[in-house]
Order: sequence, then C-alpha cells, then structure tokens
Amino acid sequence: MAGVVRDTVIAPAESWSQTKAEADVPAFVASHIEGRLRTLPLVAETRQGS
Repeated sequence: MAGVVRDTVIAPAESWSQTKAEADVPAFVASHIEGRLRTLPLVAETRQGS
C-alpha cells in the first residue's frame, strides 16, 4: 500500500517538466506549481523515502 501512495504522489511531480513542455501553461501557473512541488511536505517526505 505504501508503494501505491508513493507512486501516486511522485508521478505528477516527476512528470511536471514534460507536462510543462508539452502544454501551453501560463508562466504564473508554472511558477506556482514548481513552488508548490518544492514545498509540499508530502512530496518531500515521499522523495526522501524513495
């Protein structure tokens, strides 16, 4: 079960750069998402446990 949670949290974080490159994402949205991915505790904790 922990593996499923980890994969679910990390997948969007790891695919963000590709999504941003392929989609027409406004700069302010991209900036906000990148900031959140750097500061969300769940993402940080999941990456540490990988």
